[in-house]
Amino acid sequence: MFKPCNSDCRDFDIISWQGRLWMIYIRSSATIDDTNDFGLASSSDGFNWQDEGIIMRPSESGWDCKSLWAMHLVREANGFVLYYSALGLGSRRHQSIGIAHSSDLRNWSRESSALLTLSPDNSIYSDEIDKIDKWYPDEPAILFRDPWTFFSNNKKYLIFAAKDRAVNHQNNACVGLAELREDNSIKYCSPIFSSEKYHIIECPALYQINKKWFLIFCDDIKNEIRYAVSDNPFYGFREPTAKPLMPKGNYVGRIVEWNNEYLFFYNTSDDCLADPKHLAVKDDKIILR
Repeated sequence: MFKPCNSDCRDFDIISWQGRLWMIYIRSSATIDDTNDFGLASSSDGFNWQDEGIIMRPSESGWDCKSLWAMHLVREANGFVLYYSALGLGSRRHQSIGIAHSSDLRNWSRESSALLTLSPDNSIYSDEIDKIDKWYPDEPAILFRDPWTFFSNNKKYLIFAAKDRAVNHQNNACVGLAELREDNSIKYCSPIFSSEKYHIIECPALYQINKKWFLIFCDDIKNEIRYAVSDNPFYGFREPTAKPLMPKGNYVGRIVEWNNEYLFFYNTSDDCLADPKHLAVKDDKIILR
């Protein structure tokens, strides 16, 4: 279990590098309204973690000047790329997704402008105000955050938590999709998952295991981790069981391949990183032990 001194371990992502596991996580102090930073921790086994300190704070006046939110950490040819959510302009309505770069995981250079910012004229994803946000009832917000990238047919895509404009009732949370083109343009695509079952989906992550695609996400209202599976990363996701992957009180799930097996990491309602579970896949179902 991991919880840094004088802070929490909230949304996170983990990769393996140089024989260790490395985690970037949201650091926040006593109250949920405090500004979030990003911290770094490392481990040789996934159970015992060493806090490596704060690696990124909100900018002074940019698109991410208020608070930093959920992220996806990726190893690329020239180092590391961090896709992350953030708030700017002093309001939770201003949610955007941007990029930072590093060669060593400790020192980061962020891009000056956001990669994605939801506009009112987006024909696929809604900018409606969330009317029943249980965490911030006095400050309603849109849902447009929590990026995750993947490649398919040599093209780069990004998924994110959003609201499906085609659904006209409150359970319109979805996992959105955008193609990140080589000319730096963005093409919004139809959601990969929109079940009309959830009001808020958060922290989606997508993994291909045994030729199946597994979509891990959090049901924010029930505060539990769930998953869906498909043969294709772009459509056809279904939940193979009515039971959550992790019950109420657990939040954010990540799968890491480590020492020839899969580990499932998650954090708890106490804002700690729990000890990982061993993960196996049988047909369409995830088995944790």
